[in-house]
Amino acid sequence: VATAPQFRLVIDRPCDVFLTLTLDKYDHQGDDVSIALFLMSPTNSRRVGGGRQRIKMLTTTNVVASSSPFTNLSTVSVQASNLGVEDDGYTVIPLTYSAGMEATWTITVFCEREFELAAL
Repeated sequence: VATAPQFRLVIDRPCDVFLTLTLDKYDHQGDDVSIALFLMSPTNSRRVGGGRQRIKMLTTTNVVASSSPFTNLSTVSVQASNLGVEDDGYTVIPLTYSAGMEATWTITVFCEREFELAAL
């Protein structure tokens, strides 16, 4: 988790958020890749430049919403209704079940309010 791509999601008012993770291309023929998408609170994270947060591990206290279980579908989604404002924002983490699996993917965020999404 600590080395996975992570993104900071910031909202300035409570809102409903819907995220999707779509595999665009996977280059390892014959191997299934299982994916999941996690929306995390800043609990159990460490600060990196600009006060942004990186999550070190998944725990029951920091997972706000997830697409789990991991699946070999090409698209997974996460819905968080009435998501509250967090000073440090939330962290979005796309993961593969097996470490070292790499693929080309897209994250899409739907939100009824303005938001910021930035790579950590």
